[in-house]
Amino acid sequence: MTDPLISLGAQLTRITLPMIIIMGVVGNSLNIAVLLRPVFYSHACSRYLLAASINSVIYSSVVLIYQLLVTGYQLDPSTISIMICKVMTYVFHVTAYISPYNIVFASMERYFSSSTSVYLRNFSSIRISRWIIGCIVGFFILFGINTFVLITANPNNGLGCQIPDGKIYNQIYVVTQAMLYAIIAPFLMGLFGYLTMRNLKQVRVTPVVVSKHRRTERQLIRMLLLQVGIYIMLNLPVGVTYLSAVLPVSYKTTPLFFLVADITQILTYASNSSSFIIYMIGNRCYRQELMVILRTLFRMKQPVNNRIGTQSTTTKRENFKTIAIISSMRVNNPVQQTYAQ
Repeated sequence: MTDPLISLGAQLTRITLPMIIIMGVVGNSLNIAVLLRPVFYSHACSRYLLAASINSVIYSSVVLIYQLLVTGYQLDPSTISIMICKVMTYVFHVTAYISPYNIVFASMERYFSSSTSVYLRNFSSIRISRWIIGCIVGFFILFGINTFVLITANPNNGLGCQIPDGKIYNQIYVVTQAMLYAIIAPFLMGLFGYLTMRNLKQVRVTPVVVSKHRRTERQLIRMLLLQVGIYIMLNLPVGVTYLSAVLPVSYKTTPLFFLVADITQILTYASNSSSFIIYMIGNRCYRQELMVILRTLFRMKQPVNNRIGTQSTTTKRENFKTIAIISSMRVNNPVQQTYAQ
């Protein structure tokens, strides 16, 4: 008989994860469409956010659906084949790291762009952002190969796919994973977020001419700082449980620990899907560009007959206006009135 706490964790996953998946796919797809607009695409920070959104779509549509089957419905495909176990765990680990570290480097880019130092501002460029995004993706693809090689499936211990902790190298690698995700990424986000806010206080002292490009820069900073705060708040709990899971402690196989791990994991899934709401709240320019996209889509979906009818009605209305203007000009023209007499 299944423990009530484990059943509660599975029920919470079944309720919340479908909504998170839909929000992750739809919301991040809208993020991609907006961030590809010229007003955002010309900023280096937007390139990092765009890469994070693309990765989040993959994460939501592949990893989260797999997690819903495993955790919510106890349908684990890894029990069929060890290769499925290896591939899905590899994809899970690679995609889980790419988005946070794109946000880390976006925070660093905002610090550089807001600096009063010309030397530091030179690091804020689209060319450098493209190079760094490629390095992030390449590094974690190669780093995750260790997971693919070391992972095993052991259904008897209740943990499923995992890296066995019997060897020293395995222990070091798992602890490194936990450090990269739970400690280093949030620390760097918080550090450069604080440094960016300090730069902004210094810039406010010096009067500057505010251009449209500069306003977009400031809105990107506000949007990113909000995202960093939400990320740290939602991911610190799972960092604690993840570090506990890799330590040699006895309580990591108890039902209570499984319930806590499920709840903290749901918070992490929510942080991956929350960027759309954060951008909507924190950036007025994002909302304006989104409305432009939605209005364009609405016009494209209008039936052809309706569009022709609307155009013909508009044309008739313009023709009536033209006739009325010409008539009023004839009435008010004194030369025509003289000739008429």
